[in-house]
Amino acid sequence: EKEANIAQKGEDFHIAPEGQHKTTLLFMHGLGDHARSFIDFFDSPKTRLNPKGMKVVLLTAPTRPVTLNMGMSMTSWFDILGSFSEKDCINQAQLNQSAKKLIAVMEKEASFLGGDLSKIIIGGFSQGCCLSLYTAMLYGKDVGGVVGCSGAFFKDQIEEFAPSKRNIPILLYHGKADDMINVNVAKKSYEYFFKNDYKIKFHE
Repeated sequence: EKEANIAQKGEDFHIAPEGQHKTTLLFMHGLGDHARSFIDFFDSPKTRLNPKGMKVVLLTAPTRPVTLNMGMSMTSWFDILGSFSEKDCINQAQLNQSAKKLIAVMEKEASFLGGDLSKIIIGGFSQGCCLSLYTAMLYGKDVGGVVGCSGAFFKDQIEEFAPSKRNIPILLYHGKADDMINVNVAKKSYEYFFKNDYKIKFHE
């Protein structure tokens, strides 16, 4: 009975909204993980954070070699070449490929909501959080919000920021003991948001 509201599409999972469909959350996992890892998080009565009317789409990254992990193949939104505190620590072309894929899903999901992108929220964990922030700032239109855990923002990869981006609500969480992306590295990457009056809330 519980599975009746979950549809698998390839490696992605769609969790139907409770009641009338009003908004959609697109959520991306971290390095080496899979969309299915978050099904219980969004579909269990104990942890369910998504309000009534919210559809949840859990996306799975492609499998590719990851330089930081000695070239081992795993699910990854983009290759990681070194520490997140270093410049040029990621494969920019792969980040853009993943952003393009996410934008295509955003636009498709918005079409079910009258084409209203303000009803689309994007977010993720770690690498998925990085991808969400990057895509939200890169995309020519504005999404309804960004939510993420344990990520960072690749500001240097974006040439120009539309003024309207300051109005996108951004909610970010980061563990103080995170050993994948250090909390201080994350905060430094978010300085642009803090200094330019973005609607950002950061909790550590």
